[in-house]
This record gives sequence, C-alpha cells and structure tokens, in this order.
Amino acid sequence: MFQASSRIWMQIQRAIQRVIQREITVQALQVWKYGGRITRSSGRWGVLGILSLMLAVTLSVWNPAIASPRSAFDVAFNVPILQTPIATPLVREIDDLEYLPINIDGQPTSIIITAIRTPTETESLDLRPVERRARSIEADIETILDLGFDPESLTITIDQIANQPVLIAADAVELSPRVVLTVIDTDARLARQPADQLAQDWQAELQTSFISAHEARKPEARVRRRWIAIGASLITIAIGIGLYNLSKVFDRYEERLKEAPACPLPGQMEEATLHASPKQRQQLYRLLSNLVTIAEAVVWLGGAVTVLSQFAVTRQIAGWLLGFPLQLALIILGVRLVNRLADVFISRSLEVWADQQALTDSASKRASQRIPTLSTALSGLVRLLTAIVGLVVFLSLQPFSPGSVLAGAGVFGAALAVVFQNLIKDFTTGLLILWEDQFAVGDVIDVGITFGVVEAVGLRVTKIRGDGGRLSVIPNNQIAYVHNLTKDWSRVDFRVRINPEHDPTEAMQLMREVSTAMQTDPEWGDRVLNPVVLIGVEKLDDRGVEILQWIQTIPLSQWDVAREYRRRLKLAFEQVGITIAIPQTQIDLRSSTNQVSPNLNPEWLKSQ
Repeated sequence: MFQASSRIWMQIQRAIQRVIQREITVQALQVWKYGGRITRSSGRWGVLGILSLMLAVTLSVWNPAIASPRSAFDVAFNVPILQTPIATPLVREIDDLEYLPINIDGQPTSIIITAIRTPTETESLDLRPVERRARSIEADIETILDLGFDPESLTITIDQIANQPVLIAADAVELSPRVVLTVIDTDARLARQPADQLAQDWQAELQTSFISAHEARKPEARVRRRWIAIGASLITIAIGIGLYNLSKVFDRYEERLKEAPACPLPGQMEEATLHASPKQRQQLYRLLSNLVTIAEAVVWLGGAVTVLSQFAVTRQIAGWLLGFPLQLALIILGVRLVNRLADVFISRSLEVWADQQALTDSASKRASQRIPTLSTALSGLVRLLTAIVGLVVFLSLQPFSPGSVLAGAGVFGAALAVVFQNLIKDFTTGLLILWEDQFAVGDVIDVGITFGVVEAVGLRVTKIRGDGGRLSVIPNNQIAYVHNLTKDWSRVDFRVRINPEHDPTEAMQLMREVSTAMQTDPEWGDRVLNPVVLIGVEKLDDRGVEILQWIQTIPLSQWDVAREYRRRLKLAFEQVGITIAIPQTQIDLRSSTNQVSPNLNPEWLKSQ
C-alpha cells in the first residue's frame, strides 16, 4: 500500500514538473520572439508557473505515510540513509584551518567543526576534508533521528576516547549508545576554549537540537508545516500580483507624463505633486515603481524561503537562498534604489541652485542651461560609485581571505590603470570641464577638430552636432582647447565697406540708430543687450572705408540679430544714398616722359 501511494505521488510530481518545464519553454520562446516584451496573459501564466513550482515543492514532500520517519524523497527514490545528499554551506578558512557549521534536520546549529587545510590541495570534484567530516557527522545524526528515540530519556554524554571528548547519544527505551561526534584539537583552537568546555557547550546544543528535530517529525507537525507552505504560497502569489499591478500603474503615470507633461493626475497624487516639474514627477513615479519592484522581490524571496524552510528536504535550499542569492539581490536592488534616490535629489538640488542663481543675476540663464549637463554627469558619477561600493560590499561578504582580496584588488587595479589610461584621462578631463564650466549642453563651441552645438556632456565623451547634422563623439582627453561662442553672452561682429566719397560719420550715426531701434523693438529687444559696444573706422584702403560695429546679444542669438540688422541697415543706407563699396581698378598709362601717350584714343579707353 505504501509503495503504491509513493508511486502515485511520484507520478503527480512528474506531471507537475512537465507542466512547469513546458511553461518555462513557452515563456522563453515568447521572450525570444518578442524581444523581451511579455504580454499581460503571459505574465499571468508566469505567475501560475511560480505558483505551480511552490505547490510542487509542497506536494513533493507530502508523504501519505505520515508516521514514517524518513522523507518522501528517500522513500520514493529508495536512497540509503548514509548516501542521502546533504548540502553543506560554503567552506570558510582562517589561517591553516577550514571550518563549517553542522546542520541537524536542515537547521543550522552553533556546532562548528574544523579540519586542517592542506596547502597542496588542488581544485577537484572531491570533497574537502572538512566537508567529508561534516557529511559523516550529519549522516550519523540523520541515522539517529530516523531510528527514533524517547525524548524524555534522551541523554547526550561525554566520554574520553584517545584523550579526545566524544559525544554519545542514548536513551532508556529505543536508542542504544551511538557516537555523534568527536571534539578534536582544531575545534577547540578555533573556539578558543578547552576541548572539555567546548564539548559541554556542544552537549547542550545537541540535546536541544535532537528534541526539536524529533518534535518537528511528528505527524501533526508535518501536516501543520504543509498547510503553512500552501498558505504562504497563496499569500505570496496574491501580494506579488498586487505589487506587480501597482508598479504598472506607476509606469503608466510616468509614460503619460512623457507624452503630455501637463496632463492632470488623479486623486491626492495631483495635490502632492502640484508644484513639481514634469521631470520631477517622472522621477518620483520611477522611484515609486522601483520601491514596489524591490518590495515585490522581497515578497517572492520571502515566500520561497518560507515554503522551502518547512521541509527538511528543502530546508538547506532555503538557507542557501538567504545567503549568496539574498546578498546579491539586496545589493543590486539597493544600488538601484540609491541611484533613483540620487536622481531625484540631484534634479531637485540643481533646480533650487538654478533658482538661486537667477535671483542673483536675472539676466543670465547659464545656471538653467547647465542643469541637463550637470544632472547627466552627476547621475553617471553616482552610478559608477554605487557600482563600485556594491561590488566591494559583495566581495566583503564572501568567505575570501582579506589578504588575498586586497592583493587581488591591487593587482587588478594596477592592470586597469595600465589598460584604461585613456579612460582615466577622459574622466579627469570631464570632471574639469564640469567644474570649470567650460561648456554645457546647448553651447556652440569650437574644439579645433570640430565645430557645432553641444548635445551631451559626459564624464567620458562629449557629443557635438555640426554642419549637415553631423554628430561628432569626442573623447574628453582629446579636447585640448575650447572656443565657446555662447557662454554668458554673445556678440555680433559686423563689418561693412562704404564708398570713400561718403561721410563715415554719417554712416556710423545711421548704424547706431538702426541697432538702437532693434533694442527698442518688442520682437528683438530682449535679444539685444547692448546695441553699440564699439563702432569706428577699422580700415581705409583702395577698396573703401570699412566700419566695424559690435552688438552684444544674449547667448545663441547673435546670428539671428546679425541677419535682421543687415536687412534693416541695407534699407537705411538706400534711403540716404549711402552705397556699399565696390572694388574698382584704375589704369593710368603714361609714356617714359611721364606724359599720357598721344597715340592712345581716350574714347577707346572709356569703351574698355
């Protein structure tokens, strides 16, 4: 009867596994076909797949023979007790020792065993000495638990064998004396206490752990844990779906703000963000979406750990999830959250700074122009720093020797310094560009190798849009000098040549009047800061009288102002009769006696 029930449950497990595998395959094909765009229906199937996985874990350990001390895994697969795979934590090292904690029925204990680390030990598939010792001890403990004992009369005694304390378990009813483990000298050295004292501490720990494991294997306890696993699975699914939908709501609000920044927002969120700019509201919703995503990951991980920790077969998997995967997930989510918070803080701080600068100098919009440049660069710098900090924190949590980590980091850093010399120069130059405000997004600059409008300024490269829409991406370390044509203010350098017979004073007065009229014009007045910075005769030669005039304008307006000024000045010159100088050539033919040759016909010369 028992074997038939086991076969039935094995068939159910295999059916569930086939469903899960088929669902995973379908999801993978959808990701491949649609480039990672998962539809709403496929998302629901993914949730059902996770639910099926949790329920499969629960069903896989649901043994109809509840009174049997062995797990359904061992019974179904007919695994001998001493060969039952027992997962061991990652081995840690200190000096010449390697050590591991002992697990009893999947639960970690404070019993830490050791072994001598062999310096010549090579990497292989074989277990390390401390792992072999841990497997042997845990197998002996598992045998004692499977054989059963009377918890009322169970005693853990200490005996001396070969001058080493040995812990022995026995009771007055079922269990004959059996050796549990031996306290060796390296165990005492790691614990920094005498072996006898350490044996007494382990004696109390074993007594408590054995009784707890015995209670956990009772039929009513098993049933209770199974219902807890099912309830935890359903609760996790419900909360996970709710958080997923909430994150999508925030994503839709963010997309709506991108399409129409002035669109109304429902409910109290509109009042809370009434005085925030559209960009700040986008960052706010992005931050909220990330917080919900982090909460969703915590819920799924917590649900999986809760389900897996209910059964001895999967309890150590739950412990493993709380180790390396949890550390990695928390660091990644933490770095992501810090980056989002930094984006909001940087954006808000830069806007406050720009407002303060506008109060001190109302004629300058330089601070507002620098906001996109500084925001992008500072966000990139924060992401770089958080990535480095996250990597350092992750490495510090791993069981590596501090000396080897520092040595490896030093060698790795030296190698990076050699390989990425230009990258370091790019970052250094980029920081100087930002610190000295050499140029910003929207400036028109000339860096020698190209000329155009700055589209992006980063710590590594600068993007400049030139003639014909040509985009030049220049590493910052290749920018030797910068000619900025639009920082703080701009200027029109206007030159005009008039015929020598005209009075230059009259022409300059007319030029003053035209430029001053542009400053008083409602359409052009806000662009002209000073209509006559300088005016005068710059050159006087055979080609005419050249007059130079400087007109100061706001940034990026010098070309528009110059075009309009030329048009108006042309009309003004025509009204008073001032003509633009035309290059002329005079031919004066003389004889050797410095007289005009009488053989030349004056009428012929005029015709030529």
